[in-house]
Amino acid sequence: MKINLDYDGYDIKSLSEIFSGVTALQKKCKILLECEEDIRAQIDQAKIDFDTANYDKAYEAIDSFKTRITNFSDELDELAKSVNDYAEDKERRWS
Repeated sequence: MKINLDYDGYDIKSLSEIFSGVTALQKKCKILLECEEDIRAQIDQAKIDFDTANYDKAYEAIDSFKTRITNFSDELDELAKSVNDYAEDKERRWS
């Protein structure tokens, strides 16, 4: 996810707000990934205590969850870099 670098067609009013929003979402992604680890550990424990064929589905669901959160976190990293690049380019052009 990148911001548009076309100065004529796109006006970004507050880069700091975008960056702080990205930072807040990154923290939430980190918490969600920690929750994923806890859920996986609980599934592993349940697998020891109970025998059922549904563990594969549970692992598929938790793997899908982790993949989606990781992909979103990667998109946020790209957005943060894009905001920094935009700010640096803007500063360079105006100085």
